[in-house]
Amino acid sequence: MTGFQWDWSFALSIVPQLLEGLKVTVIATVLGFALALLLGLVWTLLRLASVPVLSATVQLFVEFLRGTPFLVQLFFLFYVLPSWGITFKTCTRRRSR
Repeated sequence: MTGFQWDWSFALSIVPQLLEGLKVTVIATVLGFALALLLGLVWTLLRLASVPVLSATVQLFVEFLRGTPFLVQLFFLFYVLPSWGITFKTCTRRRSR
């Protein structure tokens, strides 16, 4: 490895961006956990319902989610659903400087 030189000034200059990314990651993780907990509880109650068609449908859906990688699910959400007319509203936030 010749020609590689570590630049401490650059590394220190991007620390604020890294901390902002860490903040976004932690918020997304906590919100994702809360959503998964809520949906998991609802789907569990539906699976335990005494309506056989509802219970079987929910069980198939849950097994599909468990059996596919999360990246494939994200691909489906952002590339397949819009081709069917289902889109997600994006939220943009302006920074005050």
